[in-house]
Amino acid sequence: MKTRKFLFAVIPFLMMACGDDGEGMPGSGGQEPDGGSGTEETAIAFTANIPAFALGRATADNSWTGLADNRVAVQIDGTVKEYAVDEQGAMTAADPFLWEGRESVTVSAWYPYSDGVKPETISVKSDQSVPENYAASDWLEVVGAEVRPSYTRLSFSHRTAKLVCTLTMENASPQDAELVFVGLDGVEGGSEIKATAAMEALLVPQTVEAGSEFVRVSIPDQNDLTFSYTADKDFAFEAGKIYYLSISVTESGGVDVDIDASVAWDTPDDETIDGEATGLNPDADASWTETDSGNGDMEGSSSELNPDGSASWTETDSGNGDMEGSSSELKPDGNAPSWGEPDDEDLNVTVGE
Repeated sequence: MKTRKFLFAVIPFLMMACGDDGEGMPGSGGQEPDGGSGTEETAIAFTANIPAFALGRATADNSWTGLADNRVAVQIDGTVKEYAVDEQGAMTAADPFLWEGRESVTVSAWYPYSDGVKPETISVKSDQSVPENYAASDWLEVVGAEVRPSYTRLSFSHRTAKLVCTLTMENASPQDAELVFVGLDGVEGGSEIKATAAMEALLVPQTVEAGSEFVRVSIPDQNDLTFSYTADKDFAFEAGKIYYLSISVTESGGVDVDIDASVAWDTPDDETIDGEATGLNPDADASWTETDSGNGDMEGSSSELNPDGSASWTETDSGNGDMEGSSSELKPDGNAPSWGEPDDEDLNVTVGE
């Protein structure tokens, strides 16, 4: 089988999911239209980014979409200013920070705005089955980030831990059950958190010690029939991580809880992501990493990337047989022309919007 390498300039919405800094776009983290070179009167055009693990609504799902309060606090040299963030992460302010001739600045930031004062300790809502309470339980921060005129993206990290649970029951339907975590620190007005309908919860980083009651499962339609779990080991939950929990209720009423896996909530910009990508369709052994170009290009290998019949391809000036061109489809129909390149030939591909 031929092995081919490809260099992709990936379409903008994919790069948003991969943490693109939006260089060159108005209001983005790149240079402003007038150059953004750091002159005294040039405003610092920040872009707020949550390195994506999974896209969705609200910051708990790594998106700025659907916020009830879009104010973000930004601090430079002890001065705090209020910025507003839009759904694309562009940040604006009535009184923005200026470059003032500096080549770089050190920036801290946090969300929610909290009247311009960063809370040293945080707390989460108790009833997270209410979507607004779940969204309001996420806290984000940037600590001491260096910002330059060519790179003004602020990558926020989560100050909470996220639990994603799978519930199985031998004597009832999980859809009829309510999941509550008990004996927790950092909960407004108490020590219990009612999970969302999707069995998810946000909590302050902490360790649930062995011997502490930790989980309750109740069935409201069966006279609030309740099953409880007392931790038989320590459960440590760290900020910025997602924990996948398996919770099972046996026919006799026993409850078992295990952490199947934990992953970083925030995918680092330079992390290699292995596996099969639906959009780019690599083979089973393919992996994709961001290049050193600084503009969001990705590189990796793919077993299938054929242009459609309207695509055109030309040889570059490199002198080594490299090809360049465009394609509107990643997986075209069977009428697409064959590549016809030598076995060792590299292809540079630009995917059209």
